[in-house]
Amino acid sequence: MRVLITLDSNVYHEINGLVISVLNLRQALEARGHEVLILDLSSTHRPEEDGKVISMPSISIEKLYPKMRLRLPPIGRRQLDLVLNWKPDLVHSQNETSTFPSAKKIAKKLDIPLIQTHHTSWKDYMCYVNPSKKIGNWIVKMVLRNCISSHCTLAVAPSKKLYETLLEYQVKCPVRVVPSGIDTSLYGHRLSAEETAALREDLGIAPGQKIALYLGRIAREKNLDTLLALWKRADRRDAVLVIAGFGPRLEHLRRQAVELGLTGRVLFTGIVQHDETWKYYSFADFFVCASETETQGLTYVEAIASGLPVLAMADRCLDDVLKDGINGWQFHDAEEFSHRLEQILRREWDRDTVAATVRDLFSRERFAENIEQVYLDALGRYKHRRKKQ
Repeated sequence: MRVLITLDSNVYHEINGLVISVLNLRQALEARGHEVLILDLSSTHRPEEDGKVISMPSISIEKLYPKMRLRLPPIGRRQLDLVLNWKPDLVHSQNETSTFPSAKKIAKKLDIPLIQTHHTSWKDYMCYVNPSKKIGNWIVKMVLRNCISSHCTLAVAPSKKLYETLLEYQVKCPVRVVPSGIDTSLYGHRLSAEETAALREDLGIAPGQKIALYLGRIAREKNLDTLLALWKRADRRDAVLVIAGFGPRLEHLRRQAVELGLTGRVLFTGIVQHDETWKYYSFADFFVCASETETQGLTYVEAIASGLPVLAMADRCLDDVLKDGINGWQFHDAEEFSHRLEQILRREWDRDTVAATVRDLFSRERFAENIEQVYLDALGRYKHRRKKQ
């Protein structure tokens, strides 16, 4: 079948969880014999196209959220004609904002199913535009319920947490839980002993110290202030916390680490390119995160697929990912964090055994297979509905 995927990022110029998920899905679908065209946002105000990706012009709204772009009108005439002439069998939208009106317009013109994957817990981001949590939650609920219920044949939730969110919003169309997949082959690599020693030396990590790794965006919703406070309270001298990544809170966190007296006990790497992340997973001893706004936790999956046990703030999105005592632990408060930290540091973990807990469930091949079944279900439902009209 021919599948049009729409999203609000640019697959050539942005690296984030959604882009990686879409590219993994495209590659795995193509391996199964399907054709995939991507409709995304250009990184400039000019349109772009290359036969595999059509990028609509957009404007930057970085003052609202870093690297965020917006397109107000739906797809332009030339780009619309390109998509219509390609004749997709269905549209798979990945965002409810900038590209959703275009996805809706294309599906309506071609009389084909529209599927929506709900990736983002928007209520956790409303603090950027509305100080009232109650009003923000109400706005999100009304907007999502309307756009998904009114226009989509099926909805996809990457985790049970998001499935429950869509039920809470009273979305009317059927919802399927399909975990996003990763390219598991990227996370089986290991640094040599010499490479590990060189990286430790570059970062100033003392011999014998264990390494706790956080890797991801340095943003307010990642709750890294809490992670630093937990690390301070645990007061471990046999381990160092490495925070790898970049984002708007990086300088704030650097200052906070100094104020907390954590100089030398918390290290910051700055930007880590996606194709370099495996090196950090390889040299670390375990992964740690205090975020409560994850929707699926693919970074956790990457860490576990690399053989790292995970110590994470308890979150519903981890129910199918993190198995207590098998590939890490969830914690609820500072006391439990310190207790589980002691357990992780004391135990010898077999990396292959840890990695095996997620490799099949979260492979991109399994992801494409499950999404293919969603597509067939949507096509069948849409055809049945048309017959009844």
